[in-house]
Amino acid sequence: MLPTVFIRDAIGAYLERCRLRGHAANSLRAYRADLLSFEAFARDRHACTVVATVGARLIDRWLDELARSGSSPRSQARRLSVLKSWLGYCRREGWIEHDAAADITVRWRPKPVTAPEMESLLAMIDAIPPAALGTWEDVRDRAMLRLALDSGLRIGQVAALDVPGDRTSFTVDLKALRVRVPKKGGGVHEAPFGATTGRMLEAWLNCRDGLEDVTSAALFLSRRGTRFTRQGLHALVKRRGAAVGLGDIHWHLLRHRRIGDIVERLGIYVGQGVAGHASAGTTTSVYGRHAQAVVHRQVRQHCDLDAYPQGRAHA
Repeated sequence: MLPTVFIRDAIGAYLERCRLRGHAANSLRAYRADLLSFEAFARDRHACTVVATVGARLIDRWLDELARSGSSPRSQARRLSVLKSWLGYCRREGWIEHDAAADITVRWRPKPVTAPEMESLLAMIDAIPPAALGTWEDVRDRAMLRLALDSGLRIGQVAALDVPGDRTSFTVDLKALRVRVPKKGGGVHEAPFGATTGRMLEAWLNCRDGLEDVTSAALFLSRRGTRFTRQGLHALVKRRGAAVGLGDIHWHLLRHRRIGDIVERLGIYVGQGVAGHASAGTTTSVYGRHAQAVVHRQVRQHCDLDAYPQGRAHA
């Protein structure tokens, strides 16, 4: 006989397990919101409060309600993925006999991402006055945008960076030309950057040392001398992009262009390593068009029909 475990208690236990397994705080907040949304729907609309009574019909109706409230198919699929992970945990704990969501899917088609060409992004950075001519904010923005582009960083990873030191996990190593940032889902991810980026970072650190009354450990400081928020970083890249005619620029396009170019030039597995994806499947699903270009180029270079004597037929 299955034990009587309330849905809310099971959610709390699952989140604690995720915390102990090193999931990031932002991920835990998102999991909590998604699961409590399901718990409230099950309790208030169907008087379901016990894990063992969760069935496929209840999950289907929850997804239908999400759709009616305006939730996109992609958002529904993400919430369903969290619910499936939670149900898997409940099954391993012996609170349910089977996963009621196992055969439920939500289909969605990702929108194609069109990032500016690399030349346009580099021109945006080069248009910012260098250290000898600009303000301290110019020096900061050149280093920050160049690092984000060079290492393919997410916006949250840039915000999390600290000045180099012995007590920080997330920072830049100017000798090794590497950056250490929080990994999505928990942990630390390392990515390389080039010598020019390193010189820009060194110029910014020298400039930062000359600022007065700085108490924050953040590598990149806002105008108030505090760590950047995501909103502040979004506004910054839009302003710098608009100055060179890139009106639709947003932060993730820098990452998308960089990882896409790496995949095209060096293949999916190198791109996976720089992007910090847990599996090559994730890299392929996001950068599949770039991966396909690699395949086509390799076929033409190494297995073209013209390489065979019989293949050089006259047109």
